[in-house]
Amino acid sequence: MRRVAPLIRRAVMLAIATSCGTSESQSDGGGPDAAGPDVSSADAPADTSKDAPTDAGIVETSVPPTLPLPDGCVVSDKPDVFLPCGYTEVINDAVTCGVDTTVESGIQDANVCFVLCDPTEPDCIYYVYTDEDGDTTPLINCGYGCIGRLHERARDAEEGRCAHLHTTAAYLARAAALEAAAVDAFEIMAGELERFGAPPSLALAARRSAVEEADHARRVGELARRWGAAALTPVEPARRPRDLRTFAIENAVEGCVRETFGAALALWQAERASDPVVREVMGALAADEAEHAELGWRVDAWLASVLEEDDRRAVVEARRRAASEVLAASRDMHADGALGLPSPAEAEALARQLAATVWS
Repeated sequence: MRRVAPLIRRAVMLAIATSCGTSESQSDGGGPDAAGPDVSSADAPADTSKDAPTDAGIVETSVPPTLPLPDGCVVSDKPDVFLPCGYTEVINDAVTCGVDTTVESGIQDANVCFVLCDPTEPDCIYYVYTDEDGDTTPLINCGYGCIGRLHERARDAEEGRCAHLHTTAAYLARAAALEAAAVDAFEIMAGELERFGAPPSLALAARRSAVEEADHARRVGELARRWGAAALTPVEPARRPRDLRTFAIENAVEGCVRETFGAALALWQAERASDPVVREVMGALAADEAEHAELGWRVDAWLASVLEEDDRRAVVEARRRAASEVLAASRDMHADGALGLPSPAEAEALARQLAATVWS
């Protein structure tokens, strides 16, 4: 099997090279003591007590009442709970639903998002998904795309995570919680690999990844506190047996796509963050995350050898769709100089490089 970690580094370096001179995320200085122009003043420790979450628990709220859809517009796949960190809906027709199809980025006016997503969600992206048979599906991605390996309940609980995602402090608080959720995800993964009779080296690597994610949660939590925020409490996972197909699809989405993009994003931050402490922390995390992404692909290769043909096709389709969703969500990235988070154009360039070098 090809090594994925070097391909991730190559994709990041190529994306940085192609965006050189147009960066919106790099700024002089930075950090909690000298925030760059992309960081709001509310992110400095002296002023950020209001950024710290007031409730460490996860509050699962119902989807707010929807606004009337345009005549003839049909929206499906709306979740049971509101997930502003990223969920995708299927629409029957873009023009009928009021989508502006002429916008190159796909980013819609807030009034469109209020109708198609819900009345509190101002961010959404339109794109068309094309499967391997050439069939197309018009989609709306509501909210922000969430990155990294999560277990099932952590994904479902993301609705409580993004209320103040535009601030550096809150971004770090949520990032620390996601790192902590990854600990459970890898532990669950290790147990399922053992139950399915996978090579012992895969389960061992998953358990090692869980230990590394615990260290990541600690490091990112320290960064969050440096900006005056506390890490959010991760949701307790649901530990229930699943069939091999469900496990394989989750690994394709969480490991091969989201973990791969997360690893690339960490490396980007290690290269581009204006805050030296962030660069140091993300540099340490990036190497681990690349190995975690590579583990996802190793598991994917083993699964391909044991799954039935129909199940293999379902896994490939899930991976293709997840990659399309990450590409769409990348266009809604919010640049942050201190953290080294890329601009929408840079994030899209990064996703496209991954599509060409890793996801292809």
